Amino acid sequence: MSHSSIQTTLVGSYPSPEWMLAFPGEQQVLDATRAVVNLQEKAGIDLVCDGELYRFDPNHPEANGMIEYFSHRLTGIRTDSTFEEREAYRAQKGTAYRIRVPGFVEETIGHGDLDLPSACNRIGRIATHPFKFTVTGPHMLAKLLV
Repeated sequence: MSHSSIQTTLVGSYPSPEWMLAFPGEQQVLDATRAVVNLQEKAGIDLVCDGELYRFDPNHPEANGMIEYFSHRLTGIRTDSTFEEREAYRAQKGTAYRIRVPGFVEETIGHGDLDLPSACNRIGRIATHPFKFTVTGPHMLAKLLV
């Protein structure tokens, strides 16, 4: 780790490796995370991250699970949609790129089976440098959930 007053880190998610898309599974996510972290450490990044690969969803590789990782795990959010709901959603500004509607908030949102500590522990077992764990913020969830 450098000793300058300005530390280096990364922002955003890494693209999912082709081999992870071809053979999705926990071991592949672990291997991809290891590759991402090792690359950053070799490059001298001070505060490494997992490239947000913890939220990889083979059904939504275009968004790297940015919203779906949360909407499919939290309670109070319906994730199925009708054709009419999808068309109305895509007509909204800033949502046309979405293949599916990420979800409809129908009741108080609960944590469901969202387990961010386990996802964070994955990078903690791999990184030899200080690391950060990033999550999709409430602004993005509020913007894309209906």
